Amino acid sequence: MKNQEKQYRHRMKVAKRLAALTLVATALSQPTFSLTGALSVSAQESAATSPAANRDVKRTPIPFKTIYEEDATLEAGQKRTRVKGVEGFKEVITSTTPDVAAIAGKGNGVLNFTTKAPISTNAENQIEPLTTVHVYDYSSSYAGKVKDSLRLSKKIIEANKNENSKHILQLYPDNYSQTSYHAWTKSKLTGTQGISSKLLTKKEALEVIDKLLKINSPSEKDATYQNYGQYFQGMADALGSYRYIDESKNEVVPFEEIVTSLVKPTDTVSVIQYTDGWMDSGKVEVMDKSFAEWAKKRAKTFMSVVNRNQVTENDTNSMQSINQMRELGHPNIYDATGKDPKVVDAEVIKQFMETATVKVTAKKGEDQTAKITIGGDGVKVLTAKLKGATNKDLLIKDGRVDVSEKLADGSYTVEFTAEGNGTVTAKVAVEGKDVDTKTVTLKETAGKKGTSTSDEKVTPAVDEVIQVGTKPKVEKEKIPYQTIEEKDPTLAEGERKVKVKGVEGLKTTTTSYTLDKKTGEVKPSVKVDEQPKTDEVVLVGTKKKAAQVKLRFIDKKTSKSLKEDEIVTTDKSKFGDEFTLKPENELKSDKDLYRLIEIKLTESKEDSKINGLSEDKKSLTSKVSESEQSYDAVYERVVYTSYVDENGKELDKTVEGAQDKKEIKGYDFVKTEKSDNGDVKHIYRLKPVKGKTPVKYAETNEGSGIFYSILGVLGAVTLAESIRRKRQAK
Repeated sequence: MKNQEKQYRHRMKVAKRLAALTLVATALSQPTFSLTGALSVSAQESAATSPAANRDVKRTPIPFKTIYEEDATLEAGQKRTRVKGVEGFKEVITSTTPDVAAIAGKGNGVLNFTTKAPISTNAENQIEPLTTVHVYDYSSSYAGKVKDSLRLSKKIIEANKNENSKHILQLYPDNYSQTSYHAWTKSKLTGTQGISSKLLTKKEALEVIDKLLKINSPSEKDATYQNYGQYFQGMADALGSYRYIDESKNEVVPFEEIVTSLVKPTDTVSVIQYTDGWMDSGKVEVMDKSFAEWAKKRAKTFMSVVNRNQVTENDTNSMQSINQMRELGHPNIYDATGKDPKVVDAEVIKQFMETATVKVTAKKGEDQTAKITIGGDGVKVLTAKLKGATNKDLLIKDGRVDVSEKLADGSYTVEFTAEGNGTVTAKVAVEGKDVDTKTVTLKETAGKKGTSTSDEKVTPAVDEVIQVGTKPKVEKEKIPYQTIEEKDPTLAEGERKVKVKGVEGLKTTTTSYTLDKKTGEVKPSVKVDEQPKTDEVVLVGTKKKAAQVKLRFIDKKTSKSLKEDEIVTTDKSKFGDEFTLKPENELKSDKDLYRLIEIKLTESKEDSKINGLSEDKKSLTSKVSESEQSYDAVYERVVYTSYVDENGKELDKTVEGAQDKKEIKGYDFVKTEKSDNGDVKHIYRLKPVKGKTPVKYAETNEGSGIFYSILGVLGAVTLAESIRRKRQAK
């Protein structure tokens, strides 16, 4: 069946091609003629014989129906085909003897004309279109004054009477780096990031500013958002579809790059930025250098409005911002500090409009209107093209052209083609005055009606069955608690203590789904249960801590610590409280005795006078100051002198200090030894008795051992000899 159908379709294609070739050959055999003056016409007569009958198969698809069934095991909206749908079809086989169509006469023509608008030079108070970049400081220190800047921007926008002027609004969070003028281009911000708008009309810019004016910062009364991350996301959301977003960017984009991408190189651009005096201590604020360099080169004027007035406790009224701008060569700095707001508005608007805009010295009148008509009875316009300073296809309605166009100065042509049996009239008038007309007569060759018979065959469709998921979805969202700080004068400064433990809330959203069996769509129904949060309350100490007074116990010789440091002050100590240092006169460390020498400043590289130090330098009475005080109690190890014989036997009482040797009855002095810790030992030897050989003691431990060995042997020999003699006597 399929092979027969393929063969049949092939035969039909061949027959159609033969019929088309017959028509082309007939047309080529007919004469062609042209009209004088840019119009030509062709006429064809019908073929002498009718073409052979053709068979045509038209196959009309019969779409299958889609039936939807619920499936609670699938995720909501997920679909799975249970029965694959199969399209049916209706075949109509038609045998035809084709019509021999009438061949319309065809032709083309050209109209020529010029336009030139009048020139007026009476336009002294008009300005060229201007793109104004408004840059706002949205740091916490400027929160109390940023709305004044927004209101001033509104007045500047309204002062520009050229309705073709555009505006770009850019907001940044801080001035802590030379690259702070940038915008986050993702739809959701991460932390505190800068924001930029697209290129806005006057109406759009005023609409965005009105939305921003309704948002209060976290530092303002009735704050719209509790922290600055939420605050900046809220402002980004306020811009809506007017916000500049580029999801392809993976990092922040400098303000100047955004402006460059939004404007043409030939556009007039001016910049006005608003800020305060900036911090000049602690974390010092600085100007974005790259933005400043770009603005000086690209902008018609680069104006900076600085408001250093003290409005809130966080405001900075230093000259840091103005000094920074001057260093970078800012050309137009306006200091609003101490001035009446009305005076500021008037002066800034006047100064900005005079320096930011370009006045129009001559104005061209409205472009001239050209009315173009082409048509006639019995004819149909096929194409009509306008060429010149403006190139476009002219509107053809009901086979005719009847259009009016405002055209820029220049020379134009209208090229057209038409077909039919009759006269074509083409005309162009500029500002109501006819400037060119063309006419032509087209002649049609009559056609012949063909015959047709048909047969119909139907193959039914197989309906498709699709299972659609209706599985419920449960989402749980934590509700973060806020941390509220309360000052507590009973706690030390900086100490924090939780008064009420914060507990996160929980929002449970259950979504159930029902299936629309006609459309296959699932309709959700949502139930929300919410467990409220408990905000955390933290006590923050405000009580000033007393400066610490520390006493160390130090060995004079080794500088090592002899015992744990002593903290003299307590938590209750206050500035100006009197304290006394009176370390113990003696202390023991590692079985050694140490004696106090003096009290001195810790790690002092030079002798410094200590107020309140006693005359013997062993006690101190002073007052607690604002800075930490550290003192050293300096001790010296007590040295001892001993008197012993060569075997270490004490011959006289051990005394303090390094003492000289002395006479000891019955002993001769041998030598003096001094240990590493300074102790002195005088060693003596027993004096020899008259008539006896004195025992010679060795100077070393080895010699003493040999002596006692010999003495032992002699004793043993003497004892043995005594025993032998007693035995002999018996």
